[in-house]
Amino acid sequence: MSLQRILENWSEYDNRKIRTGSEAHLFSCDEQWEVNYLKNKIKEAYPFLSEDHIVGAIEHCCIIVRGPRPRKQFTECVLEHLGVLD
Repeated sequence: MSLQRILENWSEYDNRKIRTGSEAHLFSCDEQWEVNYLKNKIKEAYPFLSEDHIVGAIEHCCIIVRGPRPRKQFTECVLEHLGVLD
């Protein structure tokens, strides 16, 4: 599994961000739906990871990656923290 696979097909996410006037390529830690979206993408790709572990990694990266957070950079941080980055 790679970072690229996690970053595939974010059209639903992008459309929702665009509808709200937000930049689709930026991840917001303040939006619970965005956290859930990323958590679900990771859980789908890595079903052996617990949701709590995934959320913990997201929260960790929310602290260390300063906003605005480019989606790719942020997702890479989360996967690295989870120990699954290829």
